Amino acid sequence: MTPRRSYRWLWILGSIALLLLAGGFVGVKMLEREVIKRSEQILTTLVGPGSRVSFERVDIDLLQGDVQWSGLRIAQPASEPDSAMGDRSMRISGQVEAISARGLSLWRLVFSETLSVRSISVVRPSMEVILMNDSTAAAQLGSVALTALNVDSLLVEHAVLRMHRTGDSAELRIDTLDLQVLGLLSRWGGKDPFALHFASAQAQVLGIQATLPPLYDLHVAAVTLGDAGRSLQVTDVRFKPRRGPQQYDKVVHFEVDLFDAHLDTVRISGLDLGRFIKDRTLILNTLRIAGVDVSVYRDKTMPDEPYKEKPMPARALRELPLPICMD
Repeated sequence: MTPRRSYRWLWILGSIALLLLAGGFVGVKMLEREVIKRSEQILTTLVGPGSRVSFERVDIDLLQGDVQWSGLRIAQPASEPDSAMGDRSMRISGQVEAISARGLSLWRLVFSETLSVRSISVVRPSMEVILMNDSTAAAQLGSVALTALNVDSLLVEHAVLRMHRTGDSAELRIDTLDLQVLGLLSRWGGKDPFALHFASAQAQVLGIQATLPPLYDLHVAAVTLGDAGRSLQVTDVRFKPRRGPQQYDKVVHFEVDLFDAHLDTVRISGLDLGRFIKDRTLILNTLRIAGVDVSVYRDKTMPDEPYKEKPMPARALRELPLPICMD
């Protein structure tokens, strides 16, 4: 082969290599844009129509399947009427310091609507959740452009939450939530009902405050889920009226009991958390309650309530909306 012909073949091979590199670079950029677009669509669907989702920065390593969203912000339009929500169950606003996904299958995310990932970590989310109507969150999840979730490890660090319902003064606030779930599998959409399974879970919730209209406040110092989701401990529960015995008739206008209660510790062992999530059935081995102090006051001078049938304790227990099985 003459030197001129050798140079020609080298030039052809070099041109092909450059074209492949350019095509690969363009393909990678297109896939990165598709991942960012798909993640924005998923978040926008979850947090409600008309919401604005933005990121300060998105870092993607396609070879490792690693994606990190930094400086996530979710904003809701302040002037949108509730009627524009349709059948949405909730709206979410707030900010997240960072969301990291490791070992993400980009192919399954883009082409099979499945979020399959080795680990997900959510760092310092601060969220406000507005419950709009009686639709379930699973129904809202069904409108997301995904049908399955497979996560080996899910970690939520130092979350802050505020939740309330439109047209109601009830409110729930959580100062700190830390959560770890292993072996998380979830399916939704299609003919099959929403399904959620996990291998183990542990969590700690600190500083729970709830406003219960029209009269009471609830404070819980800590809730701890341990033993792979099989044990639960609730510490320092206070159920207190916002008005005293001489003032509560300004809030309630019939003869009712006024409760002031404190509970030191509740411990549950043998909890089947998976059945509770799947079937709304509370199954446990033992329930221990310690340090109960309850004061009850009734003003007999107040008018009686309109008559309504009150079931006996045994019947009320049988008719609980939550089935309970306890050893």
